[in-house]
Amino acid sequence: GLLTAPQGLGMALVMPIAGRLTDRVGMRLLEPGLSEIDLRDDLSNATDSLQGGVVALLGEVAAQTAAVAAAGGAVQIVDSLDVRFLSACRIGPFRARAEVQGRDDTRAAVRVELRDLGRENRLASIILATARPAQGR
Repeated sequence: GLLTAPQGLGMALVMPIAGRLTDRVGMRLLEPGLSEIDLRDDLSNATDSLQGGVVALLGEVAAQTAAVAAAGGAVQIVDSLDVRFLSACRIGPFRARAEVQGRDDTRAAVRVELRDLGRENRLASIILATARPAQGR
């Protein structure tokens, strides 16, 4: 699938991502490196918090789109994801903001902060990811 991120002045950056899954969970890409989702019953766990897999997906999309933007639009694949759960995502919306910490021709290191905006912008997770250029693209 493809996800379109607004770039201002009528411009948009189109990025390949797991479109159908992100559509199903209602994820929004606000800009490259900035993804957001609301809490829904079908996305919550037994404690009425955002399911951990959805937390990881939100972070992965933020990391991947930040890596694509840092690579000038070249397709990047997240090949490692380390999720640290710090606080339950209970209210929402939940926003993941990614920042590329370092990059060379073979790899990008990305740090993502996921926050629960409805809980006074509480830091809920730190996600460390690496991305690499897609082969054959």
